[in-house]
Amino acid sequence: MDPITISTAVITFAGAVVSIGKGIRKLKSLARTDADFCDLLNELEMLHVFAQQASHTVDGLGRSSDVLASSAQALERIRWDLCKTAAELDVLATDLALASSGRVDKQGQARIPKLKWQQNKKTVAELRVQCRRSRDNMALLLNMLQPSLLT
Repeated sequence: MDPITISTAVITFAGAVVSIGKGIRKLKSLARTDADFCDLLNELEMLHVFAQQASHTVDGLGRSSDVLASSAQALERIRWDLCKTAAELDVLATDLALASSGRVDKQGQARIPKLKWQQNKKTVAELRVQCRRSRDNMALLLNMLQPSLLT
């Protein structure tokens, strides 16, 4: 065998190994669809609770004369971003749940169509990151304001 044939065979073999690895990861991802959707629903529930508590806190801060107007505006903007992104996630979750057509697994969780989940997975991940970032920013700003409110 000449060196070109050997190197071609090695490259082809390496490409096949990479393709098989990608396929296995995709199959594992498909197997976790229902669990991933359940995680999304849990995170949405926690986001709604956080947004509700943050709304009460922001409303209380708005009445306080100690809080700078710029801080109150920043909190309101972050809260608005969080609520908007959570609403987008709600729409996606509702669409996915409706697509399940009432099918449930052994644990009673909705069986989400795997193809539809794969189509929306990237969008869901991006929205979750935005929600987490907004939640973290709001928590950080509220923690920074707390000492000034207590004195």
